[in-house]
Amino acid sequence: MDSISHCSLPLYVGWGPPETRSDVLSLHSVCSTNMATVGSIVSASPVFATPTAAMCGSGDPTTSPAASATATRGRTAGQHCRCPSCSHRGLGHRRSASYSCPLRASLEVPDSTGVAAQRLSLDLPPPDSISMHSSPSAFDLRFINPPTRAEAFSRSSSFPATLPNQTCPSHGGGGGGGGSGSGSDDDDGDASSDGSLETAVVGGVVGVGGGAPSDRDALTPPLSPPLPAARSAKPLSRTSSVASLSSTERIGRMVSWFDEFDDEAKNAVLGALLRRCGTPQLHLVSSSIEPVLHASCPPNCQDIITWLPYNLALHVFSLLDPASLCRCALVCRTYHALVADPWLWRSLCLAPQWRTGSDDHAAAVAKHTLQGGAVDYRAVFVDQYRVLRNWRTGRFTVRTFEGHTQGISCVQFDERLIVSGSSDRTIRVWSIKTNTACLNTLRGHRGTIRCLFLHNGSVVSGSQDETIKIWDVVTGECRRTFRGHSAAVRCLQVSDGKVVSGSYDSTLKVWDFETGRCELTLSGHDDHILCLQVDASRIISGSSDRTIKLWNRHSGRCLRTLAGHALAVTCLQFDSHKIISGSLDSSLKIWDLASGECAGTLDWVRSEGHTGVVRNLKFDSWRLVSAADDKTIKVWDLRSGKRLLTLQNHTGGVTCLALRSAKIVSGSYDHSIKLFDFEV
Repeated sequence: MDSISHCSLPLYVGWGPPETRSDVLSLHSVCSTNMATVGSIVSASPVFATPTAAMCGSGDPTTSPAASATATRGRTAGQHCRCPSCSHRGLGHRRSASYSCPLRASLEVPDSTGVAAQRLSLDLPPPDSISMHSSPSAFDLRFINPPTRAEAFSRSSSFPATLPNQTCPSHGGGGGGGGSGSGSDDDDGDASSDGSLETAVVGGVVGVGGGAPSDRDALTPPLSPPLPAARSAKPLSRTSSVASLSSTERIGRMVSWFDEFDDEAKNAVLGALLRRCGTPQLHLVSSSIEPVLHASCPPNCQDIITWLPYNLALHVFSLLDPASLCRCALVCRTYHALVADPWLWRSLCLAPQWRTGSDDHAAAVAKHTLQGGAVDYRAVFVDQYRVLRNWRTGRFTVRTFEGHTQGISCVQFDERLIVSGSSDRTIRVWSIKTNTACLNTLRGHRGTIRCLFLHNGSVVSGSQDETIKIWDVVTGECRRTFRGHSAAVRCLQVSDGKVVSGSYDSTLKVWDFETGRCELTLSGHDDHILCLQVDASRIISGSSDRTIKLWNRHSGRCLRTLAGHALAVTCLQFDSHKIISGSLDSSLKIWDLASGECAGTLDWVRSEGHTGVVRNLKFDSWRLVSAADDKTIKVWDLRSGKRLLTLQNHTGGVTCLALRSAKIVSGSYDHSIKLFDFEV
C-alpha cells in the first residue's frame, strides 16, 4: 500500500470497564510516515470537551511509564490532570502547574448547541516520533460500518505489527492496557465515559463505553479513505450491532450507560435530551418530577400566600377586585379566612371606585350593624356593589304615584315619605313603600307650589303667592308662615336652623326657622332668582340674568360671579370642588369652585345631552342625574363624563327630581310622580 500522510478514521470513542478493555480492537499495523497523535472525540456539550485519560500526555510523548510515575510523585497536591478518567471518583493524578497536555491543546471544542455526532479526521504523527506498544489504546474505538475479521486481516500486511499507543506519562502507562499490561483500577479509576451520549443518540450510535460488545468482529477497525484535515464533520451512521437490537434493548443499554456517568455527565445528557423533546415529552417530565420534588414539602408549599404573615397576605388580597376575591374564597380554608376579614371589605367600601355616596354608605352601615356594634362590612359592600352594577347596566324598577290634577313642580323624599307640590296648589304626602292613595294633602297656599324642602318631619314650601309655610307632615297643620318677598318664592333650603329663599324679586333672604324672622337680605342679581344651594359658609344662586353668584352666608357679600350660560340658569348644585349648573340653553356646565372657570360642558352635540330646557339636577360623589323638558332623565358618570342611562318613562317634560341612595323620584307635566329604584 502506498504511504499516506493522513489517516482519517470515522469513529465513536467510549469508555468501558477494565474487564472489557482487553477486548478493545487492536490495530495490527498502521501505515507509513506521517501519523499524528490519535485525537479525541468530543461531544456537542462543553462538559464532554475534556480529552480522555489515555490521550493526556505530558510535554514529551516518548517519556516512559516509569519516568512518568517518578515525575508524578514529585508534584504538589491540588495539581491534577483534569481528564475524566482522573477526575472520576476523585482519582486525579498530580502534575506540575506548568504542565500542558499537547493532545488537549490540539482539540477543537465543537459548537455547544448540540449538533449531530461528528465524523472526525485523526491526524497521526510519524511512527518514529512516538513510542510503540503492542497493547490497544486505553479507550474503546467503536467504528461505523465495521469490516469482518477476514477483511481486517487481509489488510494487515500493509501495517506494522504493533499499534502506536499514545500513553499518558503522568498516568504511568495510561488506563486499561497502556504499556505491555492492563492498568489497575488505581491507575485509571473506573473510567467514566468521555464520549457524548448526545452525539451517540443524534448520530444513530447508541454505544458508549461500559458494555462488553456482543460481537468482537464488530469492533474490528476498518481503513477509512483519506480525508483532508480541514474537511467538515459529517453525522455518524448506525452500527450494525445496535441496529439489530429492539427498542427495549436499546433503552436498557442506554440506561445502563447513564447509570455509569458522573453527575456532570448526567446533567449534560439530560440537557441534550430535553432540548430535543417536544411538548408531550416535556409534559411527561414535568408531571413525573413534581411528586418527587415536593415529596418532603409541607402542604401548599407552592402557595406563597399561605407562607406570608397574615397582614402581608391581607395586603396582597386588598389589591384584588371584588370578583377575584370571591373566587379566592373558594380555593381553600386559608384563603376563605383571609377574604372574610372585615378590614378587607371596609377598605373596599371606602374606595372611591366603589362608593355610591355618603348617604348610601351611611344607610348601608346602619342596615348591617350587628348586635354589639360590629358592622358586617362584607354585606355593606355587597349592597354598594349591587347598586353600582344596577346603575351602570340600567337595572331598576319603576313605580308611579298619581293624584295631582295638574303638573308637578317640585318633589322631596326620605326613607319613608315622598312629598310633592303641584300647580293645583296642593302638597301631597305619599308612602314610599306602597302605591296606595296619598297619606295626606296639605292645603293653604293660594298659588302654585314652586319649591319644597323636607326637614325633620316638617315640610317647608314656597309658593307663587309670595309666602313660605312650614307644615307638619303627619297632621297636615301649617305651623308658620313667612312673609317678606315681593314676588313668587322660586327656591329654598333649610340649613343649620335657617331657611334661605330665592324669589322672582331678585333677592335672597335668610330666615330664622323657629321665629320666621328675616335676618338677612342679599341683593345683586339683575333678574329672577331661579335656584340656590347653601352650606355652612356660602350661598350659591342662579338667575335669569344668566349668571351664578357666590355669597358669604354671614355677611351677605357677593364673592364671585360666574358667567357662561347663554340663557337663564335654572338649577345648580355644588360641593367642595365644583359647581354643576343647568340652563334654558339645554346644557350642563361644570365649574371649578376655586378658580371660577368652566371645566366642561355636557350638551347634545358633544355628549348626547338634553335637547330641551334642563329643569333640575342632582349629583353625588360619582353620578349626575338631570331632568329636562325633553321628557327624559339622564344619568352621567362624573368620573368619566360618560352618559350611563337615559330614562324615558314620563310622557311629559320632567320638571323636578330628587336623588337619594339608590332611588330617583321625579315629577312631570303629565301629573305623575315616578320612583326609580335601583336597589333590586
